[in-house]
Amino acid sequence: MTVARAIARGDTSLFRGNTEIAFGALCVFGTLLFGIVLLITSEMGRLTPTTPTGLLASAASYGQ
Repeated sequence: MTVARAIARGDTSLFRGNTEIAFGALCVFGTLLFGIVLLITSEMGRLTPTTPTGLLASAASYGQ
C-alpha cells in the first residue's frame, strides 16, 4: 500500500512511529539552537534575557 493511498483512506498507522521521531529531532534541534544562542550572548560579554527584543538589542549594541 502506498502512502498516498493510506492517507486517502485515513489510515494513520504509517505515521504513528514517525511523529515520535520528528518530535525527538525537534527537541534536539531546539536544544542545539538554544545552546548556540546562549553561547553567542555569553561571548558578547553580557547574558541578555532570551526574549526577541533582548536579543535584538544585544545584537544592535554588539556592532557598535
